[in-house]
Amino acid sequence: MLTFYYNLNRQIMKQIAKNYVVVISFILFSCSTQENRTLDGIFGAIQEIDYMEISLEFANSPRDIILADSLLIFIDNIDDRRVIISDIRSQTLLRAVFRPGQGPNDIILPVSISYIPSESAIGIFQRQAGVYSEHKLLDLLQGRLDPTKRISFTNTGGAIGLINRPDRLLRANSKFIGVGFYSYGSLGIYDETGYLQAIIDTHPQFIRNLESHLHRYLFGQGSIAFNESSNVLMFASTFTGRISFYRFTGFEAVQIAYYNLDKNSRFENRIRGGGRLLETGILPDDVYHSAEVFATDNYFYVLYYGVSRENVLAMEHSYILRFTKEGKAVQGYRVNTRLRSFTVSSDDRVLYGITLDDNHEYALARIILDF
Repeated sequence: MLTFYYNLNRQIMKQIAKNYVVVISFILFSCSTQENRTLDGIFGAIQEIDYMEISLEFANSPRDIILADSLLIFIDNIDDRRVIISDIRSQTLLRAVFRPGQGPNDIILPVSISYIPSESAIGIFQRQAGVYSEHKLLDLLQGRLDPTKRISFTNTGGAIGLINRPDRLLRANSKFIGVGFYSYGSLGIYDETGYLQAIIDTHPQFIRNLESHLHRYLFGQGSIAFNESSNVLMFASTFTGRISFYRFTGFEAVQIAYYNLDKNSRFENRIRGGGRLLETGILPDDVYHSAEVFATDNYFYVLYYGVSRENVLAMEHSYILRFTKEGKAVQGYRVNTRLRSFTVSSDDRVLYGITLDDNHEYALARIILDF
């Protein structure tokens, strides 16, 4: 079920939630649901793909990569600057910006970054501080750090609940969508000023039944991506194995596709057992499903592991899952290296991912995606 909680007092929210559960449940029964819990069952034959290795000699520990034409931008630590801008063609460092700290043009770690093609800008979300800012790429290349937009996502939403804080955030047309710590759900929907308009509960029932919002976030956490042309959001869970798609109309959403890769329900059964198992948190033998997601104009992509947490570092391959912008499974790829982070070109032809070379140095994997 998909449940909505609006920005009203608690008693009214409960009544609204009851009304919406009935309506949305009826809609969900007709959406595209896939309970075949294997990659082969969902995508058919998985395609093996090769990669070309590109040196990243100037990088230390890159992550959260994005592509802006020929610019590769990522999070790292170079000369105590954390946002790195490089030229992918010449494999050179162009500029390192933003020191960690409390100053007006510093950033509080950890951060995540995104690219806004229509404005030739990047978005930076300071996860602990709850602050989102946008910066023109040309300004950053010239060392100018002042943002064109700065929004605080702390203490928003009035009476929406006791806990109300995004841990991950993305811009979605004229609104923002956050996944994080919420008293009554999993996704926060914000207007362009950062004011919380609604909360949607996308968790499966066994996560929703947990009393603590911290447990709900810990066990139900995942990554989100948004396609602006279809108004569809993808949520890929890290540990439950669920990949879900939601179409937005304003601040409301309806689930349109759903996949479950939790093969034997072991994780679900452990959480349902409750008790002291919940206090142990995520265990080494819990399966690490979806590591990262990305959206282009036409497709959604998931970086998928499908192995236990204790075996992630020893992985010699990883999977890329491609879905249409409407959430239909298209193709699964297997690449013989473990990707740490990835991005895809605007024409969906080339994927770039962070990996390790034979000397255990970070490198860039360039992968041609066949349709």
